[in-house]
Amino acid sequence: MNTKIGYYYMLMVLFTLIFLFPCISADTPHTAQEWIDIAYDRFSDKDYSGTIDAADKAIQIDPSLERAWNIKSAALRNLKQFDDALKAAEEAIALNNSYSAPWYNKAESLMNLGQEEDALLAYERATELNDKHVSSWVGKSWALNTLGYFEKGLEAADKAIALDPNNEFAWNNKGLALKLMGNYEKAKEAYEMVLQLNPLNTNALSQLQNLSITDQIKDSPTESINQKYQVYKGSLFTVEYPKSAQITGSESSIKFKGDNPPFSMTVGLVQRSVSYSSLDDFIDSWTRSFALIYDISNISDVFVGEIPAKQFTIKNKDGEVVMISTIFWENNIPNIISNGGGSELLTEEEQHFLKTYKNIGIPGEEIRDPFLNNKKIFSDSKYTFEYPEEWSLSIGNDSEFTFDVPDRNVKINGYYIETPVDFSQYMEVFKQKMDKGFKDFKIIKDTPGVSKEGYPTRIVEFSCIYNGAITNTRTYVLSANNTFYFLIITYRTNESSDIRELTDEIFTSYMITK
Repeated sequence: MNTKIGYYYMLMVLFTLIFLFPCISADTPHTAQEWIDIAYDRFSDKDYSGTIDAADKAIQIDPSLERAWNIKSAALRNLKQFDDALKAAEEAIALNNSYSAPWYNKAESLMNLGQEEDALLAYERATELNDKHVSSWVGKSWALNTLGYFEKGLEAADKAIALDPNNEFAWNNKGLALKLMGNYEKAKEAYEMVLQLNPLNTNALSQLQNLSITDQIKDSPTESINQKYQVYKGSLFTVEYPKSAQITGSESSIKFKGDNPPFSMTVGLVQRSVSYSSLDDFIDSWTRSFALIYDISNISDVFVGEIPAKQFTIKNKDGEVVMISTIFWENNIPNIISNGGGSELLTEEEQHFLKTYKNIGIPGEEIRDPFLNNKKIFSDSKYTFEYPEEWSLSIGNDSEFTFDVPDRNVKINGYYIETPVDFSQYMEVFKQKMDKGFKDFKIIKDTPGVSKEGYPTRIVEFSCIYNGAITNTRTYVLSANNTFYFLIITYRTNESSDIRELTDEIFTSYMITK
């Protein structure tokens, strides 16, 4: 009897261990190396939190394993925890100074922490130890460009391209170096190569648009009636400025600057990232942000052309004039023109600039149509669409807009990009990038169609894990005249379907005007 009791007791213990405590099974890793292997597998799956957990278990068993510290650093860097990533990389380097991977992780962390010179030294060490590591050459090019060593930045980018001709980031860095060296034609070629590799690279698209502005600046000046000035005529405004002044442009501003006579005026091209109801509303927000570091004085009423404006003198805490800013309201947005400071009075040439300035482009406007039931119309130079009256529309930088939907857990935004890339090719690359960029990416529906004007469209709906929750995204794309128009709705799975139906209606209402 005792023997039987003992036997059954042993069986009970055995079944308990098997069924109630499966974590003690033979498959559970016990060695540091097994945990490192798990960490690298999780990193490949973009499970960065799981990577750190597995690396920490390896480190607990054996703190002298540099590979555990290195993969932990890489995971922390991907989670944008750059201080901790830097510490983990330095632990790996302390254990093995000749291990190239942590030098790369150290460099990337330092760059993101704004320590470019130290980052460059780390990139150089990484490329010394492994001159075949493409990302180290790409990073080195990034650091050199940031520090102003454009020729060396170009050399590093070319080395990365020689190792991997399909690396879009290397081509992007090459384009930037060439642009900053003034070689605009070669820069365009580099950015066009970026778009061949990845049509979704918005930086390359922005840079090409910027280079187009530069071309426009070079070609635009014409003689003024007043022999002292010449006329700038761009896509957004015209103005007269001194012949001796030079023009430089970016995606955010166009600057006119000369020394004889002294002259400096900057026209802002991106005046709002949120909606403002009036000029006073914008000025209130603008002055509050400036008042944190500057003193604002001498507020006066002036004119820009024939438009009433407000003019502000901005001084630093030492009382020196930093700029004189003139703000006016046109096309339902605030417009800003600022000089270069140095005096409490505008020069004669700067006053002439304000007198002759005239807007000719309309960035975008909202129109109420009494014949539309509870709808408003957005209209700009490229397209129009209808949207619910109770939704708020915010116009952001360049071509972006965002809807604020009251009391709903959704995000809806839109934009357009100009690119000559084939529509089908673009959509395939789009899906590939989404697959690589999101965990558990799964396409639910991919529906081709045609707009009411006959342009090709696609509606791609997919799910993924984002911020630890299952998230659905519905992406609308319309292709017309070498331009792709996007409307994107992101929502949790428990969000009701009426939001999707309303977004369908917005997309259906798209009308191309250019």
